[in-house]
Amino acid sequence: MEITRSILQKFVKTLPSKIRGDREFIVGDCIGEKWDKCVRKHFWETLTKLFCQSFEISEDEARKYVYVEGFNRIPSDRRGNAFFGSKMYPDAAIISPEFSAAIELDHGKTGSKIRNSLAKASFSVILGEYDCAIVLFFVDLPKSTTDFHIGEMEKRIIEIYQTHFNTTLYLV
Repeated sequence: MEITRSILQKFVKTLPSKIRGDREFIVGDCIGEKWDKCVRKHFWETLTKLFCQSFEISEDEARKYVYVEGFNRIPSDRRGNAFFGSKMYPDAAIISPEFSAAIELDHGKTGSKIRNSLAKASFSVILGEYDCAIVLFFVDLPKSTTDFHIGEMEKRIIEIYQTHFNTTLYLV
């Protein structure tokens, strides 16, 4: 199967619902200061498995498209432009010559964490390295995704991020 731009876009669009199904495995025993590294490991395993299944390819072949910091490092030419003196790059990415998606992984139980994650992810697109960005925000227990009040203001701002910065938020 040829992996085209439209097929990759569809994969990225369906990824959050698939990730929700694997939330327990991805977050699992990840706590404290080591959360990022632990989640990236589990996310790498899950994303690679999903990519291989979707495109019927080997893990070695998937490594040409799927990148997660610490496991298949994002290529240096895709690690972002400097912004206020430092490079900004996502936790993970799906990259092909025709299409690229930045994936920001974060967690918390406050609105401020969500806002920061959404803003950070958008810079992958704004700085010109990626076509789109998604935020997979894992809500820390005992809170759930329904505990966040998403009113008219939040909906409007989320829509602005989607429309102007091609960045989408998913609460997981």
